Amino acid sequence: MSAKKKNFLKKYRGTIILVGLVLVLAASYVWLLPLIQAGQEQNGDETNPEVVRLIDVDQYSIQHILINNKEQVIELEYVPTKGYNSDGTEYETYIWNLVQPEGYNDLDQLLIRGIPTHFSSLESTKIIEREPENLSKYGLDNPSTITVTLTNGEKMTVKVGDKAPLVAARYVQVGDDPTVYTVKSYNAGKIVPFINELRTTAIFDFPATEVVALSMGRDGDKLFSARRSEDDIWLLDYPIPADTNSDTINTLIESLISLFRHTFVEENPKDLAKYHLDEPHYEFELETIKGVKRQVYLGKENKSDSTFYARFDDSNEVFKVPSATLTYIDKPLTEIMQLFTYIVNYKKVDKLTVKVKGQPDQVSIIQPHESDPSKDVFYINGREAVMKDEEGHQVWRLYYQAVIGTLLSKIDTAAQPQGEPEVTYIFELNDGTGTVVMDYIPMPDGQNYWCMKNGEYTGMIVNRREFYGKQGLMEMFENLMNHVNVANE
Repeated sequence: MSAKKKNFLKKYRGTIILVGLVLVLAASYVWLLPLIQAGQEQNGDETNPEVVRLIDVDQYSIQHILINNKEQVIELEYVPTKGYNSDGTEYETYIWNLVQPEGYNDLDQLLIRGIPTHFSSLESTKIIEREPENLSKYGLDNPSTITVTLTNGEKMTVKVGDKAPLVAARYVQVGDDPTVYTVKSYNAGKIVPFINELRTTAIFDFPATEVVALSMGRDGDKLFSARRSEDDIWLLDYPIPADTNSDTINTLIESLISLFRHTFVEENPKDLAKYHLDEPHYEFELETIKGVKRQVYLGKENKSDSTFYARFDDSNEVFKVPSATLTYIDKPLTEIMQLFTYIVNYKKVDKLTVKVKGQPDQVSIIQPHESDPSKDVFYINGREAVMKDEEGHQVWRLYYQAVIGTLLSKIDTAAQPQGEPEVTYIFELNDGTGTVVMDYIPMPDGQNYWCMKNGEYTGMIVNRREFYGKQGLMEMFENLMNHVNVANE
């Protein structure tokens, strides 16, 4: 071989090898193609992955739906109606009315609309058999069915059989066509649902912002009830009148509003006792600004799936609710919500006098600005107290928060207080209600105080730390006076 040829082969060796491989692959494909095609013909359409559009209609042309899921018949009819925009203007819309079964008034229109949506564009995942001799092996000898009626009167039926093995699909037939197809299990389930799959899972069908009253019971006894005032402040009215932290009440309401029916268990139970719902462990009632009341009972807890059995007060149907948001239900009332002995806005107070046994009186004069809180003026024991701390907080306001932020630690309505008060708050109000005097009488245990309001026992017990603990009354008074003294040096 000449040197020229050797150099050529050496230079293009990689290219020649690559071309050779391509030629071998091409020859193999040409040789194998007839075998592949023959195999497909021998196996029929079972290996055909082609997607076939089984139904192709406008979903809005469907006017009537009749479903037989082998447990019950569900009949739905299309009803035109009017909707209203936020500005009060009308628009054309529709709802699906349940004809049968009766007794279900909690259907979710979005879930129902999923039926015509999935039916109108139903596709197969595979053609299984064109001329089946034995429909029982597909569950199509006794199928679930859906029949829809279009606006032009045409009826269309799909039969849904068993689940196909190894894949997430179910066997179906369309109309009188004997061909057996598979469709995705999800789509099949959407066109032949059970009635419970069309029901809303929400327990309370109104927003938390509309709730004006809340009550809770435990083991047959009322635990508390609270109501929102016209000033948007939540007030406890049982077991004692008390001011509450509205944030904790709102959080409690949000936890109830977010509850949902995890599982529908039994529609007409013969024995509620097995769910502990004949004598429920817990009761909740919410009332809205429109006067709508909704009460739900909770019974036995299921540790296995973290749920409670539940029912409504006007129904025996049993369902489950998740327990994740109900962590507070066994706690004392004072741990469920923050309760204060007395709260009043400083703008309603002309003069505040705080008396602590063995200490000089703490006298505040309050002069709020009509419209600009930054221009409010406060005096403590005759000296101006409008200064701020290093973090920008006005120190008199911190002191006042300690006064009105006096929290309950316990409730004892049966106690009979005796003795003289150790701490007294005197609020001289400017709203026409006069003067409110809060007295705190030390209890024999040396750690707690009976709370009196205008000489009457409130049923409230306050812990010593509210006055002498960290960020308590005396610490905040000392902080206030330190800043006042520095400002007057």
